[in-house]
Amino acid sequence: MNYRKRTVLWSNVDLQLNLCLGKGKCSGMKDRRHIQSIGNGILKYNPINSIHLKNKVPDLLIDDILNQITQ
Repeated sequence: MNYRKRTVLWSNVDLQLNLCLGKGKCSGMKDRRHIQSIGNGILKYNPINSIHLKNKVPDLLIDDILNQITQ
């Protein structure tokens, strides 16, 4: 995604989830920042105002969680 959105998950399963790959590896970044803002008050880049996008959970995150809890 073009924005970083930290998500806190509470679980009794020891999940090993990946974070953003960072500068040079994340296609959503320009220089050292993500291209868009998800509403954290920083308007340096294009803000995202859609409630749908703000509440969206990435498909790969869902897949990763389901794979880990069903092993």
